[in-house]
Amino acid sequence: MKLTLEKVSMYVLGFILVLFGLNKGLNFITLPTPPEEAIGFLTGIGGSGYVFPTLMVLEIMFGLSLLFNKYTKVTLLLLLPVLYNIFMYHLMMDVTGIIIPAVMVVATSYLIWEKKDEYKSLLV
Repeated sequence: MKLTLEKVSMYVLGFILVLFGLNKGLNFITLPTPPEEAIGFLTGIGGSGYVFPTLMVLEIMFGLSLLFNKYTKVTLLLLLPVLYNIFMYHLMMDVTGIIIPAVMVVATSYLIWEKKDEYKSLLV
């Protein structure tokens, strides 16, 4: 199997999504305590009771889709609002943790760019 930049991007993105999705349910990675300004935000959305479980399921599903190279075009589009919120949370409230979301943004952007011809029919 020849590894291309597209495949590496897909596998890295898929692995990150599955890893952090599973961690939301199993807590096997100890994450640093969020900054004070982020605690109110996280408490609010966590208190809803559905946001984090939904995010967990979506991250695992999207990650598996990318890892197994199934439904990747629709996965990348559905991932955009999730990734936007992850990136903006880190940019605005917890910039120390922005490296992984930045890698995810670059990988997703690259993958969408590589498949841009396949998305043209959505824009007509």
